[in-house]
Amino acid sequence: MKKLNVSEVSNIVGGTISLSSCSITYVKDTTDIGLPKPVEICNAVNTCTSKNGETVTKTMVDLSKCN
Repeated sequence: MKKLNVSEVSNIVGGTISLSSCSITYVKDTTDIGLPKPVEICNAVNTCTSKNGETVTKTMVDLSKCN
């Protein structure tokens, strides 16, 4: 049986998501929050990929980021 070092174990068991495997895109969207007209919003969509799959998070940001 081969002994594993720390970096080999992290690749097998868990590891971490590095910033280089993430991308951020800005998406303009509309939302209806009970107002008579829909409101335009801008979301920062952060997509990270690791060996465990893909994680997507959305955060509302200033509308000027989407222009």
